[in-house]
Amino acid sequence: MYDPHTDTWEQLPHMIIPRSGSAAAVLHGLIYIIGGWHASTENTNKVEKFDPRTKNWETVASMFERRYRPGVAVVDGKLYILGGEDGWEHFHDTIECYNPDTNTWSQVGEMLTGRSWLSCAPLRVSRERKNRKNKRKYMFDK
Repeated sequence: MYDPHTDTWEQLPHMIIPRSGSAAAVLHGLIYIIGGWHASTENTNKVEKFDPRTKNWETVASMFERRYRPGVAVVDGKLYILGGEDGWEHFHDTIECYNPDTNTWSQVGEMLTGRSWLSCAPLRVSRERKNRKNKRKYMFDK
């Protein structure tokens, strides 16, 4: 782990499940590692979190689907995991949401097409916008 105040690196404990192709996100000061491919040559639905204060890894609830190279975003205190793949040419179009308060995942939507190796970023869009010419407000479709 890098400490920018001291410009030093520190070796951390190994994850519970070694993996590659996972998604990573920070939520409430904890680092989550989600999905990926592990040494037993299969994709995983396993999720771990790391607490930088205690330097401990802990498993949390597993996702519904195994995902290699998914996208992840943090919105309103929850993790959203999108896409990823489960085997060659099987790309997920589903979106799952993790609630850390209840340690549960839920299916919350689908993308138009399945995809993998994607990046995600949260974006807030106002449901209203003003037409600059005539100052009228228009509501976006839900």
